[in-house]
Amino acid sequence: MNATAKKSAPARAKGIPLKEFLARRQDEAGLKNYELAEKLGYASPNVVAMLRNGNMAFPLNKTGAAAKALGVDPVVMLMRVLEERNPELLEVLEEILGCLLYTSPSPRDKRQS
Repeated sequence: MNATAKKSAPARAKGIPLKEFLARRQDEAGLKNYELAEKLGYASPNVVAMLRNGNMAFPLNKTGAAAKALGVDPVVMLMRVLEERNPELLEVLEEILGCLLYTSPSPRDKRQS
């Protein structure tokens, strides 16, 4: 792919910036910084404050825990993180996996009793 054919990150960005998305979802979930920090496995609520302010890149390995804590579909959360952290990777995943990136109820998501 040549340089003129590449999509720029701003052109791919969808919706609000990740930091605003996180802050909004955290507020809607009624979680204090220390509560979300605990759910993400952090000892300090300062980490959540840095994520909310955009002073820290969102760690990919916290995507699933954040999705669960904030009541967001994990695939949607991953796509939002990749939009900002690695838009080229997201583009490749969308190209290769296509509709497989979009979720629907899965047997693995059901809790066994």
